[in-house]
Amino acid sequence: MKTARPKVLLLDLGNVTVRLRFSDFFERVAAVCRPLRDPIELQRMFRDPAYGHGDYELGRMDGPAWHTLLQTKVGLTLDYGAWLRLWNDNFEPNVAMERLIEALRGQVRIWALSNTNAEHLSHLKSAYPILGAFEGITASCEAGAQKPAPAIYEAALRSLGVAGADVLYLDDVEDYVQCARALGIQGFHYTFNDEALRQTLTARGFSLPKA
Repeated sequence: MKTARPKVLLLDLGNVTVRLRFSDFFERVAAVCRPLRDPIELQRMFRDPAYGHGDYELGRMDGPAWHTLLQTKVGLTLDYGAWLRLWNDNFEPNVAMERLIEALRGQVRIWALSNTNAEHLSHLKSAYPILGAFEGITASCEAGAQKPAPAIYEAALRSLGVAGADVLYLDDVEDYVQCARALGIQGFHYTFNDEALRQTLTARGFSLPKA
């Protein structure tokens, strides 16, 4: 049976709409901590709830407060402005996705769903004009919930005013795609597999120019 054409294309931001390049981030942060930190240890610290990143992405802590906590917890020596420049210097364009979004303008509503913080969100909106194609963004820092919690997907559906079956969701994390599917949302695991995505969109009735 042919799958119904979605009314909404719901996109993750990092590693879908834009590319993430965190490969040397912890090395760069470690170099500006006193005492100097091991990058692997630092990465582990960022995953520890005591270091505040989770609260920051949930909107429970603002950017300046998290910066102060990092100064205290890991010895970060950068002032807030310098820290923001480093923190935001972890993205680059996903040209193939930008072209796809442009081709889909007018054919489908486009919305974003992302685990992110206020500073990254503000930076992406100003640095990547392609986000102007989005009708809106459901961000963890504003919704107070993170993927894979059902609450953030449900928040996006409420904002959109549609049923899950009317939405095609793209994420680079397979667990997040599976959670969306459990809520009745159509899902596609995006791993820069652009040709497979084009085939999926064409099969759902969208018109795309030749790659």
